[in-house]
Amino acid sequence: MLKDITKIKISGAIFDTPVTLDFFNPHEGDKLKTVKGALLYGRNGTGKSTIARAFRKIAGENILVISSAVAYDIEDQYVMLNEEDKKHIFIFDEDYIQKNVRLQQDHLETIVMLGHAADLTEKIKEAETERDKAKTDYERQVDVFKEYCDSSNVKSPKYCILSLVNSLRGDDNWSGRDREIMGGRQNTSVREDTYKKFVKLMPAKQKTELIVDYKVKREELQAAQTGATTIDIKVPSLSKLYSDYDDKTVQMLLAMKIEKPELSEREQKLFALVQRRKSEELSQRLIILRNKDTMQCPYCFQLLQQEYRESLVKSIEKVLNEAVKDHQSVLQKNVFAIIDLNLDPFEKLSGYKECVDLIELVNTMILGNNENLKSKIENPYTPIDTQTTDVKALVPQLIKAVEDLEKVREMYNKAAKKTDTIVFEMNRINSEIAHYDVKVLSTLLEKQQEEYDAAEKLLKELKAIYDVGKKAVEKLESERKNIRLALDSINACMKYIFFADDRLKIEYVDGVYKLLSHGKNVNPCDVSVGERNIIGLSYFFTSIFENQEEKDAYGKEYLIVVDDPVSSFDMENKIGILSF
Repeated sequence: MLKDITKIKISGAIFDTPVTLDFFNPHEGDKLKTVKGALLYGRNGTGKSTIARAFRKIAGENILVISSAVAYDIEDQYVMLNEEDKKHIFIFDEDYIQKNVRLQQDHLETIVMLGHAADLTEKIKEAETERDKAKTDYERQVDVFKEYCDSSNVKSPKYCILSLVNSLRGDDNWSGRDREIMGGRQNTSVREDTYKKFVKLMPAKQKTELIVDYKVKREELQAAQTGATTIDIKVPSLSKLYSDYDDKTVQMLLAMKIEKPELSEREQKLFALVQRRKSEELSQRLIILRNKDTMQCPYCFQLLQQEYRESLVKSIEKVLNEAVKDHQSVLQKNVFAIIDLNLDPFEKLSGYKECVDLIELVNTMILGNNENLKSKIENPYTPIDTQTTDVKALVPQLIKAVEDLEKVREMYNKAAKKTDTIVFEMNRINSEIAHYDVKVLSTLLEKQQEEYDAAEKLLKELKAIYDVGKKAVEKLESERKNIRLALDSINACMKYIFFADDRLKIEYVDGVYKLLSHGKNVNPCDVSVGERNIIGLSYFFTSIFENQEEKDAYGKEYLIVVDDPVSSFDMENKIGILSF
C-alpha cells in the first residue's frame, strides 16, 4: 500500500549510480511518528524533476530516462503496488502541464482544454491529419477513376467496347457481310456483347486469306443461286501404263557398264562416234551397208568394193554388238512420255492443286530420267550415276488424287444449286474475319477492365479509409464536447491563488471552455507561462477528486508529488501558490 512506502531507489538520468532516498522515515529517535509529506529543495539540476519522473515510473508510466525506480518500506522490503494503488499516485510537473493544458486561439479568444480534452485535441489533430491525407488520396483516386468511366477516354472499358462495336459495324465489316449472306436490306445490328462470340475462335488462316475465301464463296453463292456453276466434263483418268514405271530399274540401267571390245584403228574411230552419241546414226549406216546392192557410199559417194563393204559391216557390228543393242533396247523401253492431263476445267475444285502439283512433280522426274536414258542410249558404254526418283511411289498418289477430284466434281455438281452449305461456310469465314477485327481490341478491353476494377476497388478502399477518418474525427470531437470540467472547483482554486474573483476564470460557452481575464476575452499570446501553470495546478488538484464526493475523496490515501509549484514565471503569485 502507498502508506508503506518510506523510500525509493532510483537509477538513471542525473543519477549515474543507484541512489536510495529516504523520504518518509517515521523514526524520530526511538519513537515512531506519522509522516504525511516531504519537502525537497535545491538548485536547478540537482535532480528534483528526475525524482518526480521516478515516481511516474513507479506509477506505471514508461519513462525512458529512468533506468529503474523501486519503492521500499521501513524494513527495506520491496513494496508491491496494485493497479488501484498506482491510480492514486499523482505527479504535477512540466510533463503534466505539457500533456494536460492546451490553449487554443479562436479569433481573439482563448479556448482552454484540460486533461483528457487536451489529450483529445492532440488526437484530433492527428486524426485530422490522417483524415485529410485520406481525403486527398480519395479525391485523387476519384479523378483517376473518372478517366476509366469516361467513354471518350482510351483508358475506359466503355471506349474499348464502342471501338469493338464500330469494328463490327459497316458495309465492309461483319454486320455488312452478314446482311449480304442473309440477303437482308439493312446491316445486321451490333450489340455491346456481340464481339464475345468471335473472341475465342481459332482461325486456321490469316485474315487476308479469309477475305479471299469469302469473296470466292460469295461468287459461289451467287452462281449457285442462278444454277450456273456445274462442271459437266469428267475428270480424265491416268493411263495404267504409268503404274509400271520402275525408278530402281531406270537407275540400275543407267549405272550398268558395257565392256568395250578390242578395236582396230578404224573401229576405234567408229567407237568414237558412239561415245559422241552417234550410235543411232551408226546403226542406220549399218542397215544401208548390209544391203548387197549398195555399191556407193551414201555419205561420201565413193564406190564400195564388196570386200571393203563386208569388212566395214563387220567393224560396225563389232562396235555395235548385240549386248549393246539389247541394252539400248531396254533403255528405250524405259523412256516414258510425260503425263498429259488437262485439268483446267476443275481449277475451282478442292484437290485440283494437289493433282497439278503431283503431275508436275512426276513429269519433272520422268523428264530427268528420260534425258539420262537417252544419253545412255547414245553412249551405252559410259555408266550414269543418279539419285533414285519416286515416280513409282507418286503415281498411286496421283491416281487416287485424280479419282478424288472426280468425286469432288460429282459432289460439287450435286451441291451447285444448294446454298445452305455455302451460306454456312460464309458465316464461318465472316466470323473468323471478325475474330481478327476484335482480337486486339478485346485484349485491350480485358486490360482496361482489369485496370478499371483495380481503380474502382482502390477507390472504395480509399473511400472507406476516408469515411473511417471522418468518423474518427467526429467521434473525438464529440467526445471532447461531452467532457464536463469541474469549473466551480477550478475557478475557486484560481480565485484563491490570485486573491481575486476574476483575475482568471474559465466559462463554458457554446460547447467550448473560454478563458476570461477580468471578465474579458483574452488572446493566448497574452497568457503568461506562470498563468498557464496556475491553470494546470488548479486542474491538477481538481482532477484528483474527479467523479468523487468530497467527503469520500478526503478519506482515501494518495501519493502526490508536486515539482516546482513556484517557478520563476510565478514569482508574483508565489504567496497564493504556496498558501494554496
